[in-house]
Amino acid sequence: MLQLGLWNLAIVALIGFTLRCKILFEIPFLDYRNLLRAHGHFAFAGWIGFMLLTLMAIQRFAPAKIPLGWRRVLWAVYTSAIGMVLTYPVFGNGAPSLFFASVYILSNFVFVAMFFTGRATTVEKSARVLNFWALSSLLASSIGPVVLGSMMANHSANALLHRTSVYTFLHFQYNGFFTLAVFAHLFGSRPALAALPAARPFVLLLCAATLPTLPLSLLWLNSGLLYGVAAIGVLLLIATAIAGWRLYRQTHGIKISETPLARGLMRLSMLSFAGKVLLSAGTIIPSLGNAVYGDRPVIIGFLHLVFLGFVSFYLLAVLVDRGYFTFGSRLRRAPIMVFGAGVLANEALLLLQGLGILLGTNSGYFNWALLAASALLLAGSLLMALSALRPAGKRE
Repeated sequence: MLQLGLWNLAIVALIGFTLRCKILFEIPFLDYRNLLRAHGHFAFAGWIGFMLLTLMAIQRFAPAKIPLGWRRVLWAVYTSAIGMVLTYPVFGNGAPSLFFASVYILSNFVFVAMFFTGRATTVEKSARVLNFWALSSLLASSIGPVVLGSMMANHSANALLHRTSVYTFLHFQYNGFFTLAVFAHLFGSRPALAALPAARPFVLLLCAATLPTLPLSLLWLNSGLLYGVAAIGVLLLIATAIAGWRLYRQTHGIKISETPLARGLMRLSMLSFAGKVLLSAGTIIPSLGNAVYGDRPVIIGFLHLVFLGFVSFYLLAVLVDRGYFTFGSRLRRAPIMVFGAGVLANEALLLLQGLGILLGTNSGYFNWALLAASALLLAGSLLMALSALRPAGKRE
């Protein structure tokens, strides 16, 4: 099933490339906003969401195969994601798109219910704690789409409620589900790492920071209470960073990944996570917070830092370890190197474009450069999906 995720990543990259083309060229038969909705929904549901839920199921039942009932739920997640990518470009927020979005949310609820009520698992305790909070965050993130759906049904134009719902959804996805699920898999698949003295404090602080950091995304509401809670969240983030650094220093001698390629991807993933934590904590500073949440390239850059740099690099490291890229070493590295170059170029260009907007020196050439970066992402993702077609022994 994980191989389907690679093709989904290629579809996400194709839509992203098309969006960059739409900015520069007249493509009258494509609606930019509808295509953007398709891009976002499929990136969350078809790539990250589907992959993380599948890895949770694989880890829970390893070395056995995933039971039929669980597979059916995962297929419901996959089918609803495909439905969204097909309907959003045509119907926008119309009934067909909302139907598949609702199926996706319901499938998540069913998966969580099965996960919480299923038989006991041998997965390491830290991973169980992280999985619990990751799936709880996944359910909490559904508050955003439900509120937005209610607003559309009632023809409400409340801009503050709309923006609050969007940022609530993003927070519980990016800082909750995505982050916690990645570390749940990391600790669950590497017991030696979970046994280190700094592992437990890191896990507990990471989970504890999830809820009080929500106001960091809502400081534009100018509420004293939100600033107070956000300050607690920032302290927890700082403590998490310190515990994470101590954990990193204790990992010397522990084999984190099977191959040099996977270890390199893991390092990039954890470096992106560190950047995410620092940027999140820094948003409590008004000038930085206004830049992050008021400068569109910076917002996109931050979201891509988590989506591509942190989560996607981690997922690719897992796939490398599981034998999904089986050609000769150089050929195996090439697709991932192309994709990685696209990620790094995309991040650097969005940062420079954001600074250019803040300083009043922005240039139209950035859009052309970002188109080239999106072409690298598309080429790399397609090559990875194609290179994973060759059979290998460790796959699910």
